[in-house]
Amino acid sequence: MAWLGGGSLAAGGGGVAAGTMVLAVVVAVPALVVGGVLLEWQGRSALEDQEKVAEELGAAESELAEARRTLSEVFQRSREIRLVLKDLCVAMEERLPAFAALAADHDDYGAYDAEQRAQVKEVFDLACTTVKVMAAPPAGQDGRVGELSGRVVADARAHLAELASAA
Repeated sequence: MAWLGGGSLAAGGGGVAAGTMVLAVVVAVPALVVGGVLLEWQGRSALEDQEKVAEELGAAESELAEARRTLSEVFQRSREIRLVLKDLCVAMEERLPAFAALAADHDDYGAYDAEQRAQVKEVFDLACTTVKVMAAPPAGQDGRVGELSGRVVADARAHLAELASAA
């Protein structure tokens, strides 16, 4: 040990104490370097894992945003369907008493005049339009708003507008 310290104290060296210190430094420095390299390697590995998780979260966030937009569109179409059904119901309720009275008074359709036939056709067309609207799903198999329901709602609105202008 004294040799590592530069010789004995009597010969002007650092002695055993200095040798012990040199030996500790010679052993400690490589251990610290290896420990630092291991920590850096583990840190980079953890950083890569976190970056992968961040990418997955970003993709999941995009999917969630798309799902929210799609759901919002489906809710909007559903609302449109409910509103047009409500309007069709009101139109039917307005015409039903006269139609019931007509059917009660005249049970032979062949004996109806043109105005009475038009009245029957109007109620029949309202019923058919209502069934079409009820049968149209707001979303398709893929969960997105269907083109069919939009067309059916637009056709029902047009039919209601025709009835209102004829009245």
